[in-house]
Amino acid sequence: MNRSSLLLALLTIFHLAYARDDIVLHITSLVPNDPPLQFLCHLKDFDFGPYSLSKDQERQMKLAPTNITDAVTLFCNFTWGHKVKNFAVYDKNINAYCEGSYDCYWEARPDGFYLSKNNSTWKKFNTWT
Repeated sequence: MNRSSLLLALLTIFHLAYARDDIVLHITSLVPNDPPLQFLCHLKDFDFGPYSLSKDQERQMKLAPTNITDAVTLFCNFTWGHKVKNFAVYDKNINAYCEGSYDCYWEARPDGFYLSKNNSTWKKFNTWT
């Protein structure tokens, strides 16, 4: 085995042993409990939910590498009392924003939806309708 083949084999083993390919979406409710946050998400022919979150509760959803392509869009329909919002919580733009993190964090707040790639710096992404 020459040096190039050995290096390629070692890199492949390292990638298989240590690479993390799943994207994890964290959705946290920061809205008051009465009523709790309700949501249902759709990815192609698969549904996540329905879920009900009280204030400060989190739900995680993992997207496996086989599901992740530029064409994948995960839509969620949120309701909180009379307020509703339907939008993509994962698509190629959000993937680019969260790039390098493998985790995308969402917070539902009384004034809208916030996105973070590190769970500390937040960007307002959407408002309730």
